[in-house]
Amino acid sequence: MDECIKLCETILSKSIEDRQRYAVLQTTVYAYNKKGDKEKAREYAEKLPDYYCTRNVVLECVLKGEELLELAQHNIVAYVSLIDDAVGWMLRAKEYTPEEKIFAYETVAKLYQLFLYDENYGYKHTGLHMLWMNIAKEYAQCRNSEKTVDALNKAYQHAHVLDHFQSGSYTSMFADKGTYSKDGFLRNFEASYMDWLQKTMENPVFDFVRETEAFRRIGEGSF
Repeated sequence: MDECIKLCETILSKSIEDRQRYAVLQTTVYAYNKKGDKEKAREYAEKLPDYYCTRNVVLECVLKGEELLELAQHNIVAYVSLIDDAVGWMLRAKEYTPEEKIFAYETVAKLYQLFLYDENYGYKHTGLHMLWMNIAKEYAQCRNSEKTVDALNKAYQHAHVLDHFQSGSYTSMFADKGTYSKDGFLRNFEASYMDWLQKTMENPVFDFVRETEAFRRIGEGSF
């Protein structure tokens, strides 16, 4: 981290190219945060623009026609992902009850379902996979076996798509100018999504339902 920070600060002392500086500022924030230096991380984060001043937002009033349509749709899908992220951070900021967490996660899942209403989720299967795993854990905390198994089945469906990901195009009216590529589908772990889900299902929170037929049959007939 020290080497990374030193390199970033060297670039920032010399670079006058805005996009490069913003990318390096982001890396610097992450590096200081990983070191545990929250004060320096915040100092560098404050140098970045507010989201209302980002290229994506400002260009909407500049572009026209097809270019505007593509950008607006890209932004719509990105905003849903950003809301997903923000809700996740919100739930880490204080203690919420399992019922409150379920409401928050399910609200985000509904956003994905509203804007990508035809269930052609593309890259957004990743967000939904994580949401339904989290929802399953919270329903398990409430000892609701039916809802727990239902959430795990939904997580399983998204995991299956992600492990067999194919290139394609979005078809919702809010995203139909966008595409997703098998080659552009990246992840920061080596295991499959199915493996990740199976590991999650080993959590003791699911012990109360583990020996049921419904739990053993998770994933059957889902695809």
